[in-house]
Amino acid sequence: MPELLRVIHLDHTTALGGAELALMRIVRHCDSWQPQVVLPHGKNTGLGAFDALKQSSVDVFRVGPEQPSGASKAGLLGALLVAAQIGRQVAHLLSDSRVRRAHVIHANTSRSAIYGSVVGFLLRKPVVVQLRDLVDREALGWFGLNAMRFITLPRAAAVIANSQTTAATARQYMPDSSRIHVIHSPIGLSDGQPLKRARRRNTDVFRIGMVARLDPWKGQELLIRAFAKEFAGENVKLQLAGGAPFGHERYQKDLKDLACQLGVAAQVDLLGQVTDVEGFISSMDLCVQASTRPEPLGQNVLQYLKLGKAVVAADCGGPAEWITSGKNGLLFGTNNVDSLARSLRSIQSDPELLNNLAIGAAATEDIHTDHEVSQLHGLVFRAACQNWSG
Repeated sequence: MPELLRVIHLDHTTALGGAELALMRIVRHCDSWQPQVVLPHGKNTGLGAFDALKQSSVDVFRVGPEQPSGASKAGLLGALLVAAQIGRQVAHLLSDSRVRRAHVIHANTSRSAIYGSVVGFLLRKPVVVQLRDLVDREALGWFGLNAMRFITLPRAAAVIANSQTTAATARQYMPDSSRIHVIHSPIGLSDGQPLKRARRRNTDVFRIGMVARLDPWKGQELLIRAFAKEFAGENVKLQLAGGAPFGHERYQKDLKDLACQLGVAAQVDLLGQVTDVEGFISSMDLCVQASTRPEPLGQNVLQYLKLGKAVVAADCGGPAEWITSGKNGLLFGTNNVDSLARSLRSIQSDPELLNNLAIGAAATEDIHTDHEVSQLHGLVFRAACQNWSG
């Protein structure tokens, strides 16, 4: 019987971010390799996004120092601090026997891809890089972009990108584009769980919702402005689900202040981190993705579609690969308040359009279950190991 593939999965944080939840789902559903999740030490002793793995057979352990947030916006001094912490993490990983015994190193985030690629080079092990961010300066910052260009991507055994948009930003830095695989992130869809259309709530209040961590580029401010422009004083509610990790606590207060200034404070709810995401989405009439720059994927968009919700999304990046405007959602001009406001109003005021878009959303094809996504990752890990020449 062939030896089960041992894969080390690197992540740089336990925050409840999309990347961390995606990795948790991938390893929880794996059946073709032996996963071990490696996290740095931090202020929090809990496992955060990986808490669900406590009840599984997946080994989760901590190695190395806490990795500071804000690398994408760091100046020279901040970049030096990040580089120093990355160097320390490399040293800790190299000394860990579990890492040395692994067949494949899987780097789940851009930060972990930097130190993971160095560790893989020194240990002569294949590194599979998970791209959940666009490979550009706006997303990664100066330090992250150059590390990705000159250290990580040129020697990656394989890259898993969450969308064609993400993959396109990486191809120019890789000698062999055939090593890039596009697999969307897992979204909490179990085997045997059909794509369905969530029923409209029995209420006179029209509810618009968005699931996204609170971060200026995720577009909560844009959405509040568009909402106020169209619905101030009407029987319409806007509900925003998402915590404020990675140093964006101040942004939450700014959004509340903005809603007050625009006269919609009583209509806008900032709910913080929501544990029952499916329940939240099901309670909405219309769901939104409003990122102000190209979104690599937009896991929220796939979740909206999965639950058969009318969707409004920005017209660039990964979400635009999934939405055909007028069929299973509407696309609006990215970072354009007026365009977003018109799209929201057009659906809210037209029950037939709302119904048709919901039906189209539920019929969206090629949204994989978490187990299917995990199996696709397993094929990449196995191929990376078999084809690796060192």
